[in-house]
Amino acid sequence: MKIKCKNWKPSTEFFRGKCTAGQYDGCPTFGHCIDLCKRCKNTRAELDAYIKTLTKNKTTKMTPEQIIKQEQQREQQRELEAKERREHDQKLLSELPSGLKLVGNLARHLKEIHTHYMATGELYVSDEEMARRLAICEKCPDDKMVRDKKGVMRCTLESCGCYLDNPNERKILDEKTKYIILHCGNGHW
Repeated sequence: MKIKCKNWKPSTEFFRGKCTAGQYDGCPTFGHCIDLCKRCKNTRAELDAYIKTLTKNKTTKMTPEQIIKQEQQREQQRELEAKERREHDQKLLSELPSGLKLVGNLARHLKEIHTHYMATGELYVSDEEMARRLAICEKCPDDKMVRDKKGVMRCTLESCGCYLDNPNERKILDEKTKYIILHCGNGHW
């Protein structure tokens, strides 16, 4: 089934997709999108019709009721995992460097960027390198990456605390991963 929403991306999980807006922990069911999200242009009738085609086409041997029950069970599991992740993230958020430490880190990074730029004229890495760095941060080997309450990826290393992506279009040191001179405090990139 194709979900009519600009934020919807297909997923390998049955009856799920990926929400680029981060709704429903970023991995909503078809039902969440259709029933709860105002951005979705599909209707519940379209989803019900799709479920019926699955049983008619023998794509699945389950009845529509079994599919819905399975979807509900998976949703309960997803909610439990999301709750555990939120608790984990709260712990990581509490480990972010303090305000003064963060200001010191920012000043150090700005000085490094300025010095490097004045010496080389280079400022940014390629889009491919930035994507590679973000992918490493997203799955941080040291479990130091967290998304703050605004959905911004942050590093909880004491020597960092940086914003790793920039969905809110900040102006100062907006995305650490794009600056050629800056590197991961634990040496992952």
